[in-house]
Amino acid sequence: MAGKSKAKYLKELYYEPLDSGKQFMIVEDMVPIGLTLIAGLPKIGKSWMILQLGMAIAKGEPFLGKETEECEVLYYCLDDAERRLQIRIAGKGDEPNNNFMYCTDAKTLGTGFIGDLNTELEAHPNIRVIIIDTLQKIRDFEGGTSNGNLYSKDDKELTVLKKWAYKKDIAVVAVHHTTKSEDEEHPLRNIQGSSGVTGAADSILKLQRNIEQTDGTLLVVSRDAPEYKMNLRFKDTEWSLLSIESQEDIFENSVPDVVKRIAEFIREKETWKGTMSELCSEIGETEMKPNKVSGLITKFYGSYLVPNGVTFDTLRKSENRLRLWKYKPPEEESNGSVAIVAPEITATEEVTVMEDDSMSLSRDAEKETESHIIDDQDWKDNLRKAYSILGRPQAS
Repeated sequence: MAGKSKAKYLKELYYEPLDSGKQFMIVEDMVPIGLTLIAGLPKIGKSWMILQLGMAIAKGEPFLGKETEECEVLYYCLDDAERRLQIRIAGKGDEPNNNFMYCTDAKTLGTGFIGDLNTELEAHPNIRVIIIDTLQKIRDFEGGTSNGNLYSKDDKELTVLKKWAYKKDIAVVAVHHTTKSEDEEHPLRNIQGSSGVTGAADSILKLQRNIEQTDGTLLVVSRDAPEYKMNLRFKDTEWSLLSIESQEDIFENSVPDVVKRIAEFIREKETWKGTMSELCSEIGETEMKPNKVSGLITKFYGSYLVPNGVTFDTLRKSENRLRLWKYKPPEEESNGSVAIVAPEITATEEVTVMEDDSMSLSRDAEKETESHIIDDQDWKDNLRKAYSILGRPQAS
């Protein structure tokens, strides 16, 4: 006998009213219902942060400037004995309320941790946040696993925990570790474990701080909110917010200064022709070698230069590549919503534009301040080919 289909129509979900009875986010744009990881190197203040987070949620107070939903919190403090936890609480000088509970031991996922969680919910049905410090303490270690088996194990264990959280409408926040190696392009890559760990998490809070410094950052990457970064200060066991950078701010700050100076130089010149060595000389770049600058241009060409109207064509492909740089202001929007579209032009009109560009470049080349000759043989050859393709004689 065939089983009953479990498929549902997405259209029905589209028209289904959202359940607004409980908040989906326990901490605004940071901790949703599901699985959240707080990851960082040892001894940089993760346990102090998790304690501060739990205290804020239990009292319904803001956490690092983000609003929280007041609810009961169960804190699995598995790396510390009661004595150390007591010292930490006393050191804060902030009396916890009756919404904050703790345990100092727990089973693993394979030996009954989920069952124990269900028992705690039966005794305390208003618990909506489970904090686990650290995640590794509830995992079942198996040595000698291959990379493929490790991914499968990571994904399986964390998915069990996450699906339980969904079912119970609970936010599980687990402390995890990172490795020392950093990857600027993929900042989550150094979180311990396979990609099954980061892939299973609904929200990842990556904490960074040099032990000898007070300032640090918290990168927030969530399925349910835009990515952002908090600039923080850790002083007297307390984390405080200095500023917040949006996803756009994070990218802007990642663009090297030399790339920004090149963009500004081309915007001022509008057209410029030369090698990378000559370009570095023009912008006063003496510390970085031209081939290194070329690599940065390649890296940020499509994401930064082109969106800012700066492009180039390679005229000579050799060891000293000759490039013709151009600046065209990015398309603006009319009335804040409709983009201005350039009118279509015929082939004849296109040739006229080419003539104008050529004459303009020639006039610029005649200026004493311009050190690059535009109408060289390569440029003339390219122009002659264009006229030939369009079936027109070259303008005299």
